[in-house]
Amino acid sequence: MKNFIKKYIIKNWQYKILSLIIAFILWFYVVSNQSLNIKLNVPIEYDNYPANLKLSGKVENSAVLLLEGRRDILNRIDKNNIKIKIDLKNAKEGKNTYIITSKRIENLPDGIIIKEISPSRVLLNFYSIVKIDTQNQNNLKEEK
Repeated sequence: MKNFIKKYIIKNWQYKILSLIIAFILWFYVVSNQSLNIKLNVPIEYDNYPANLKLSGKVENSAVLLLEGRRDILNRIDKNNIKIKIDLKNAKEGKNTYIITSKRIENLPDGIIIKEISPSRVLLNFYSIVKIDTQNQNNLKEEK
């Protein structure tokens, strides 16, 4: 038993400790560079809302993103800072479709791949607001 310990454990102990350290470093590197998928619920923000139009029907307030990336990058994401922005300055009366692409997603760190966006498009139905002058409206009531 003493010969076994001397021959296989104590002999060249410096190399054995060094090999354990190298193995640990390699293991840590492989684990930290693993690709990981996460789902993230992200709010949708609408900018430049047209003053002469109103929305009717359901409005999507959030979308689910399926993200892929290295574990260390995904763990550092500030989930409250990521948002989808849709610019409504060119909205017209009727149905307007906005496709959610990676260009609309803000504050997503480099090295992250967007695998899926659900819903991938937002349908907004606008109708025109007709403003009637209150004085003209009162005159119409008096004439009747």
